[in-house]
Amino acid sequence: MYVAIMATDAPARPVTYSPTHLVELYMAATAEAVDAILAKLAEGKVPERDREAQLTVRDNGMPYLIDPPLFSANGPIKYSSVLEPPYGDDEARSGGMFPAARFPSTARLKDYILRHHEKVRAFSVFNQPRFVDVWLKLQIESCANQHCLRFGEVPSTRSTIASVLKFIVAGLFDERLDLAIVVPIALTRFGFDRLRLTDKAYILRMNDALQKVRWSGKAYGANGHDAVLGAATHALVLTGWGIGNTDHFELSSSLSKPTEGARQLIDGFFAAMRIVTGIDTGYAQEIRVARRWRTRHHLGRPEMFAVGARRYPSAFDDFGWSRTDLPEIGREQLKAVAALWSRILQIDDDRLNLALRRLNAAMTRDEASDAILDATIALEILLGGGDGQAINWKLRMRAGALASLDGGSSAAEEAFEQIGAVYEARSAIVHGSKRRKTVDADHHRTLAVDGLRKVLEQVITRPEYLDPKRIDREIMLGSRSDQAEFPGPAGELEGEQVESAHGSAPHRSSP
Repeated sequence: MYVAIMATDAPARPVTYSPTHLVELYMAATAEAVDAILAKLAEGKVPERDREAQLTVRDNGMPYLIDPPLFSANGPIKYSSVLEPPYGDDEARSGGMFPAARFPSTARLKDYILRHHEKVRAFSVFNQPRFVDVWLKLQIESCANQHCLRFGEVPSTRSTIASVLKFIVAGLFDERLDLAIVVPIALTRFGFDRLRLTDKAYILRMNDALQKVRWSGKAYGANGHDAVLGAATHALVLTGWGIGNTDHFELSSSLSKPTEGARQLIDGFFAAMRIVTGIDTGYAQEIRVARRWRTRHHLGRPEMFAVGARRYPSAFDDFGWSRTDLPEIGREQLKAVAALWSRILQIDDDRLNLALRRLNAAMTRDEASDAILDATIALEILLGGGDGQAINWKLRMRAGALASLDGGSSAAEEAFEQIGAVYEARSAIVHGSKRRKTVDADHHRTLAVDGLRKVLEQVITRPEYLDPKRIDREIMLGSRSDQAEFPGPAGELEGEQVESAHGSAPHRSSP
């Protein structure tokens, strides 16, 4: 909804609600606050500075973020601090920063909101004077601060007030609020500053302002280790997202929770990166950044809402932020990631989504045995066909057939043997401690994850082979000149059933 921003010296007080009149009241209240700040500055009062996170860089190039010292003043100038009543004056403090006698325009705005709060989404629950007092203090002082930070210590004009209020008005009246989702990529180097992945996604080197403001959300939206959260130079940025406008309390709550659509898209990207590169990576935070709207100005900083995440290998928590052998991804390698991710986004198949989730889980597990089980479950989902018959044999044959498409007979034999070794390890894990002692878990974890990555790359590139029976018909029984000769099933358990906890792969349930 577009609302023209206008200013009048003394807005009338119509009984009926008018969006334009509400904006006029905001204009007058903001100009009044700016004038009051300039008067205090002219009297010689010195404004305070805000506190903000301290940012340095570790020897390995990763950011090192910490909270500011308790009594530090290292951030932007907080001009509105000159309006704070003296601490020793109880009477003055009872009137707050904007007492009605000295700030009549703010008083009129408060009264208007109380009488018409149900007409504006943002204020729909603001039916108590105390709520409106607190929120208006935050909004008006933030607008006055923004005006002084942007234009300096000069009187306001109609155009300068309008430019400051533009995004606040959008936050009041727009039906849909646009967002960018920013996902810092933990403990991974990139050999470039920016690279576009799709028309609505790119990789970006985070600037100091974004680094510091995301740190401010760690107490509210993070459940990973603080040092891992800080150790990211670049982020995946997703544009084109939005949320329906609602009251400010509900809006803040909604934006601080994960959403299934965004999480699936993010995890698809990390799966593509793991398939192409094989590196240990992940993320410890999602950030929702307001685009072209604000609930209030934050001293020139972006308005963001943090969402907690701990989707990275647990080894990162063991001083991983100090590692010097961090993986680096170059431009060409990331282009390959982008191409594979684009294919993933075009495939609507629950089995693929489940398998990708299992890959992400396998590459972030604490225990090697758990990673092996994750990988074999994913292989069963992709290659098993769901009937549970001779599953070991089918997986080996179908993985070998897929490998032969690009690598010929030698790749087919290698895949056949690799999946066989993985399945032997899986059986040892499932069947008890005596057989389990013979398994080199870390080695077989590498085999399992590597085998799954190869199969996923093949079926994502050729999604027709997400139907395992087409692998049988078109590759193993086809007339390909490079068809590999696989060993016969002698010694295989032809009637072996799937012995993992999940049973046959479900189509529409979480693994």
